[in-house]
Amino acid sequence: LVTGGARGIGAATAKALADEGAHVIVLDRPADDAATTQLAREIGGTPLLVDLGDADAVAKIVDAVKAAGGLDLVVHNAGITRDKTLARMKPELWASVLDINLGAVARLTEALVPHLRDGGRVICLSSIAGLAGNMGQTAYAASKAGIVGFVRAWSDKLAPRGITVNAIAPGFIETRLTAAIPF
Repeated sequence: LVTGGARGIGAATAKALADEGAHVIVLDRPADDAATTQLAREIGGTPLLVDLGDADAVAKIVDAVKAAGGLDLVVHNAGITRDKTLARMKPELWASVLDINLGAVARLTEALVPHLRDGGRVICLSSIAGLAGNMGQTAYAASKAGIVGFVRAWSDKLAPRGITVNAIAPGFIETRLTAAIPF
């Protein structure tokens, strides 16, 4: 399962996994139906159109995972930015970034653990901004720093099953998400 799989890092990850023989569930928002479906078709995977901010998102994803017979790997790649300095950040923007970038990862991981095979993998996309901060990306940096703490907690919890939980913190990579960041 690759969340935010239609474009950018998610699409590259889905392709790499498929190249290694994995059947990939490519998850992205319903608004990205065309890109999600096209990629899933290209790699012989399964498209899954779910907005992680929806109340029933986790249930829909778990149903799809059950239908697939379980999981070996989940890549938490989906994320949003609402770039503002803290002084200009409206509470609802802060909440939306933390909910999608961190809250959805926590909710989804909790629900998927029973369907994750022993020896499986959980990979979470953090960011260099989560480690070093970045001017004007207060909520994004906080959410990605939270991913690091999340990974540390879950890695101990899942270790007895041979499941690893890791975070990847890429630097600046040009994607649709980063295209909105002013130079």
